[in-house]
Amino acid sequence: NIAHAASYAVLGYYSLWFKVYFPLEFWVASLQFSKEELIVAKLAEINQAGVVQVIAPDINKSDVQFTCDKDTNKIYWSITSIKFCGEVAVHDILEQRKIGGHFKSLNDFISRVKKANKRVIHYLILAGCFDEIENIKVAKDRFFLIKKYFIDILKIECPEEYNGSNVLKDHFWQVLSKEVCGYGYINYQPIISNLKSKYKYIDIKELLESDTVPDNDIMIAGYINMIEEKNSKRGKYAKMILDNNNVQLSINIWNETYSKYSEQLKEKSLIAFNGSARLPDKYNSNITLQSNNKTVIHFV
Repeated sequence: NIAHAASYAVLGYYSLWFKVYFPLEFWVASLQFSKEELIVAKLAEINQAGVVQVIAPDINKSDVQFTCDKDTNKIYWSITSIKFCGEVAVHDILEQRKIGGHFKSLNDFISRVKKANKRVIHYLILAGCFDEIENIKVAKDRFFLIKKYFIDILKIECPEEYNGSNVLKDHFWQVLSKEVCGYGYINYQPIISNLKSKYKYIDIKELLESDTVPDNDIMIAGYINMIEEKNSKRGKYAKMILDNNNVQLSINIWNETYSKYSEQLKEKSLIAFNGSARLPDKYNSNITLQSNNKTVIHFV
């Protein structure tokens, strides 16, 4: 009815006004009260606008909710978004920070916070919470902090997943960060350079903003956010959503290609994919990508 429509119109106007004139405060509130599945789209919009910067969780600056720094126009990721960081552990972290001031190192944190168990501290490291106080400049340096924690402090072996060659690559840690707290920006350029593919690499954001589609095959890269198997008269195929730093692209993997890679294609995998781009049609509102007889999927 009219009253209902008018109320939504006024609310929409207020929201847009705050987004324009108080973007920092608007986005802090918006992220805090968002459903998890909507956060990716909001991060993409924040990044596109370029006014506000969202920062990884920080052990000295993050709080129970999303918080902001008005001097730097930065939003700090919520510490409670990190897996296994429950109410008891987070309350103790914030209480010790209030009593004794900022934590100076991982050792200082462990000596003061008694209600954060081994798993909580492990995941705090993966999320990047100690990057600033431990002078970690690139994501792969978290490997050395993990080793310090398990081998030097706990006097035990590192978990098995840190024994492979990927531990010395930034994207390994960037993906882990995304998995444990929902935040993580992945640098795809080194990945693409190492592949030495004959196909032209196009960033997903660049592709979606294009008015035309490339004539030749292109290569894109991203993190598999969703993959769904479908059935057709020609056999099984899949629809996939690939996420490239919170910008998402829909991909159709047709029968022949899917049968070749179905065992390897899993959610949370990092891949590079070459295929043919399609303009929006009655089935898709945005540009999509689809496999063809030359498609190769590289698993990073």
